[in-house]
Amino acid sequence: MDRAAGLAAAQGRKIEAADLRQGLSEMGGKDRPLIQPVRWEDLVVEEDVERDLRTLVRLLDDADAARRIGLPMPTGLLLLGPPGTGKTMIARLIATQTRRSFYPLTSADVLGGNQGDSVKKVSQIFARAKENSPSLIFIDEMDGLIPRAAGLVGQHDIQVTDQFLTEITNLHPEQSVFLVGTTNHPDHIDPRVLRGGRFSEKIEIGLPARAARERLLARYLAGVALAPGATIATLAEQLRDLSPADLEAISNAARRFAFNRAPDSSQLPPLILADFEKAVQRVRGTVLQA
Repeated sequence: MDRAAGLAAAQGRKIEAADLRQGLSEMGGKDRPLIQPVRWEDLVVEEDVERDLRTLVRLLDDADAARRIGLPMPTGLLLLGPPGTGKTMIARLIATQTRRSFYPLTSADVLGGNQGDSVKKVSQIFARAKENSPSLIFIDEMDGLIPRAAGLVGQHDIQVTDQFLTEITNLHPEQSVFLVGTTNHPDHIDPRVLRGGRFSEKIEIGLPARAARERLLARYLAGVALAPGATIATLAEQLRDLSPADLEAISNAARRFAFNRAPDSSQLPPLILADFEKAVQRVRGTVLQA
């Protein structure tokens, strides 16, 4: 508010909405150094997913343009998909590209203490996000943090869920706090949290297709020599139905198995298919697909 007043006073006029937005933009981001920046080229997703994300970022990054053409501003995004598919990276990407402070919330962060501490933690994060706006609150595995009411939900979970509902309901557009949640079980989330358009944007992040697997493996195996039978194309074909996190873990494990074959520590020998077969068994407990 002080920054907005200063902008208006410098031009001898009353405070306008544009002054508030500029003030928020200039004051926000005090916590940005706490996350590793994510660039668009770091992202490996399907084309339609990247297109939707770029549209979302454009809307968040230029609110005035969105208002001029009558587009409603998105207030929250729900990322759907299994673990290890890069949902956390996407949240960090949005925060980076829209220059927002980043506040992650996980079950371990919130549910580790007693009931009062958990409720207080939720309240503090939302207060801090509003103080350092524009900001992004990242709620990982929402079904665990804000579960649908059921017989097994305890008083602790009920109190935390109610606090989330209170904080989300009390968010206003001028506070410039964007919410990103993740889940693989949207039906397990308290439906009250998803009502009212707060998480109206929903994007599914599936397991990578063949082309995406090639790009990921080329990244994870950069600078590593591969034996003739272990090309990126062959590996991408055989390493199906795996998340990016699994592909990275398998690539690292394959390097270690190759290192075991090295006569000395001066050079890593070319990786062979057997290295990846062992790596898949080590990481996934299954065999490499033919």
